Amino acid sequence: MVASLRREGHGNSQGMVGVAGDLCNGGIERCRRRDHVRVQYNTRMAEADRIAEFKEVAELMPDDPVVRFGLAGAYLDAGKPENAADEYREAIRLKPDYSAAHRGLGRALERAGQIAEARAAYQRGLEVATRTGDLQTGKEIEVFLRRLEKAAGLP
Repeated sequence: MVASLRREGHGNSQGMVGVAGDLCNGGIERCRRRDHVRVQYNTRMAEADRIAEFKEVAELMPDDPVVRFGLAGAYLDAGKPENAADEYREAIRLKPDYSAAHRGLGRALERAGQIAEARAAYQRGLEVATRTGDLQTGKEIEVFLRRLEKAAGLP
């Protein structure tokens, strides 16, 4: 992912600094506090770049569930839940006990409006998380499942 940072007071391209790498919100916030940096971020371009990067890695490592999980997350962040669901399914096919991929599949299906399928994915993910001892992911799935059921008026 590529982000562009602009120092306060520089309105032209001379103040632009290209930063390559994965900048999480925490990293950007640290930059803002320490260096008084204002983030100029073209989200659509950054999402496209992130998807392209993950696709490239997926071509090199097609059987890596973590790469598929990352590509799915990039698709989900870009507002492409159907593509994300496909990649989460591939990650699950490669590693059936990947509870975070089950959680991601539920979220992607929910965003795609496939409520019954999302509920089923969350339930399978909860079973996997319980079986594998992944307590944190299990708790997250419980929260997502409860919210989904409440919003959909399901028992």
